[in-house]
Amino acid sequence: MSETNPYILGEPVFQTPGYFLEFFWEEGDNNVEVEMMNDYSRLIQKYVRNPFLFMVDNERGDIGITYKHLVQSYKYVLQCLLGRTQTDDTRYLIVHYDFLFNQYGAILERKGVDSVVVSTERVLQDLYYFFKNGDRFGFHYILGTPQEVLDLYSAFKQLYFGDPKAYLDLIPKYL
Repeated sequence: MSETNPYILGEPVFQTPGYFLEFFWEEGDNNVEVEMMNDYSRLIQKYVRNPFLFMVDNERGDIGITYKHLVQSYKYVLQCLLGRTQTDDTRYLIVHYDFLFNQYGAILERKGVDSVVVSTERVLQDLYYFFKNGDRFGFHYILGTPQEVLDLYSAFKQLYFGDPKAYLDLIPKYL
């Protein structure tokens, strides 16, 4: 894990020749998270072995097919399951947390915030409870008013889905 970004994916502790990855608990790890990673690893190992994912119509393979079957399908199922208990924005925050963490974190790091991880997690937590329960949050000394934090969230979301206009309009303020 990175000192400034705990959401960068770590390496498995052990990998068998059959593609199964084994993650082990270390002091301070969330053992439920480790168990879930191992369960997911066992679940997808049969798909990873399927040459269809990596060799479509040519010897070089098709990264789009691989992404669609391994990542996009997983995100789709996750979004559907979360759709029963979450709003559109809370679901987006959960599924794309790493993207949002990186965006807000980059701004906070550039502005010289001492504890980027804690500050970024706080911003995302404030947004989550705002979207889930309507809880208000206060002024953020780097990002500005609650409305400015929400505008930045909206710009990041639009950027993620391919429309950079709002992001390009807002980001110079934070550089």
